[in-house]
Amino acid sequence: MAVFRVQHLGAGFFWGRFNELGGTVTWPLDGSAAPVFDVTAQVNKVDTGSEKLDGNLQGPNFFNQAEFPTIAFKSAGATKVGDNHWTVQGDLTLRGVTKTIAVDCHMVGVGKGPTGPKVGFECTFTINRADYGMKWGIDAPKGALGNEVKMVIALEGDVVDHGVATPRSQHRGMVATADGEGRDVMLVWLYDHRGGYALLMIDAETGRTRQIATPYPWGGDGPF
Repeated sequence: MAVFRVQHLGAGFFWGRFNELGGTVTWPLDGSAAPVFDVTAQVNKVDTGSEKLDGNLQGPNFFNQAEFPTIAFKSAGATKVGDNHWTVQGDLTLRGVTKTIAVDCHMVGVGKGPTGPKVGFECTFTINRADYGMKWGIDAPKGALGNEVKMVIALEGDVVDHGVATPRSQHRGMVATADGEGRDVMLVWLYDHRGGYALLMIDAETGRTRQIATPYPWGGDGPF
């Protein structure tokens, strides 16, 4: 979840939130490296408790959902501040504008749920919304809403132990693209120590990796 606040009429604070976030956080449980974030919020999930106000925020004066349905943050580096505490630098893309920001991030806990271990992070940052084209209420009507917006991001996710996954079999091939040309890819079938499986497709040109299959329910050695 992500919550935000902005001052209203120079008086109190107006609050809202995004109920769903997607993406990944990559971080070793031993704390040997800083977390890496790739997180996206859907503008249609903005929630203020008022359907009318939600519609205004999704409209052209604010987030402009019709043209820019997502808000994204992708980290590019981090500086350790203390134990489980970092200043994370990265790119925030909002309303089609990308700017580098600094985010204060804490790893707030590791717990165990019914599906396995979970890790939680809390991150905060402040932006000027006018930098992203949201100027309504700053100069016209003057002072209706503040320019400065504070964000608090609460993330919790399942621990995925990639470190013990090992390739059992590989297959190189071609995948057709939208323009009809073939793309050289490698398919890798991974096993881990818990008996889990993952079929990955690795683009030989870009190096991008995508999971394209879930485990066979009957087990076995995969399709190759």
